Amino acid sequence: MNFIKKVTVAALLVTFMAFSSSASAEETMQHTMQSTLYGGVIGALLGGALVLLSDKPEDNLSYVASGAGVGLLIGAAYGVASSGVVESLGEVEDGKFKFGLPLLKRKTVFNKNVNRYDVTSEISLLKFKF
Repeated sequence: MNFIKKVTVAALLVTFMAFSSSASAEETMQHTMQSTLYGGVIGALLGGALVLLSDKPEDNLSYVASGAGVGLLIGAAYGVASSGVVESLGEVEDGKFKFGLPLLKRKTVFNKNVNRYDVTSEISLLKFKF
C-alpha cells in the first residue's frame, strides 16, 4: 500500500510540473480536472457494477472506492496527455531543462509506393530549440 501512495504522489508532482506555461494553464487545468472528475465517476460506476455482480455485494463495497481511485488516476493521466501543452518528455528552453509528460502524436502519411495512407505514431522524448 505504501508503494501505491508513493506512485500517486509522484504522478501528482509530474502532473503539476507539466503545467509550466501560464498562457493556457487555466484552460489546461480545467480540461485536466474535468477529465479527472469524469474518470472518477466512471470508475465508481464500474466499481458499483462489480459490487452488484458479485456473490456477496455487502462484502465487496470497497470495489466502488477502488474503482473511483483508479478512475481518478486514469482520468488525470488522460487529461494531461490530451491537453497538448507538453509535447515531449524533456524540453530545453533558454538554457533551462523542463520535465513533462510526452504527447503521443498520430499522423496520416500517404505512401506512394503502395498507393495508400499509413497511420504513424510518434512520441517526442526531447525537444531542443536552437
